[in-house]
Amino acid sequence: MQTEGMKSIRQAGASSSAIKSAAPAVSSSGLTLRDTAAAASRIWATRGIRGFYRAYGLHVAAEVLGRGYYYACYGALKMIFARYLSSVGGLLPPKQPASGRGRDSVSGREPPKRGVGLESELARLPLWSRVVAGSLTGLSSWTLVYPIEVVKTRIQSGMYSSMMHCITSSWRKEGPVVFYRGLGVAMMRAAPTAAVTLTLFDLLQEQGLRLAGIDTD
Repeated sequence: MQTEGMKSIRQAGASSSAIKSAAPAVSSSGLTLRDTAAAASRIWATRGIRGFYRAYGLHVAAEVLGRGYYYACYGALKMIFARYLSSVGGLLPPKQPASGRGRDSVSGREPPKRGVGLESELARLPLWSRVVAGSLTGLSSWTLVYPIEVVKTRIQSGMYSSMMHCITSSWRKEGPVVFYRGLGVAMMRAAPTAAVTLTLFDLLQEQGLRLAGIDTD
């Protein structure tokens, strides 16, 4: 959160009249607001330690809402893919042959436990469906929380004094589109990031279950 405040000031740039009027220059050492050290000094000089936690409530709200939706949406999309591919027939990889009953004659261990129904279908989802589900999750989650991120960034940069001040002033001056300005750029990053992160998490989780002796096929 501390670096978020510095990032916001850097994003606002040295030409922001709101930031210029908010505080005098910290020193004449040649540093500008594009320097992280200068941004940190400016925050400390004008707001103290509280400046590094400015708009922290909005940050928490975006994280809680975004992360909760993130995993719920990914799980729901996987279930939709699993049901659809299963109903079409032939699109899900076949189940692996069932292990024999009783203990293994060599190791003496019980055979791996197997998933049934939807759990088995989810485990057999092809890689492309997981990637698509992850990409859609990233796009939709950013669409959900982006207005909160915009308000948070504007408050952190010193342009507005409170959440309501930011929302009402921004809406009046720039219209509702202001809360989604730059969303396209964010989505260019969100889609591939979510696709890789969620798919890799899925595959590693399944591998971990297999190593624990739980076969979800």
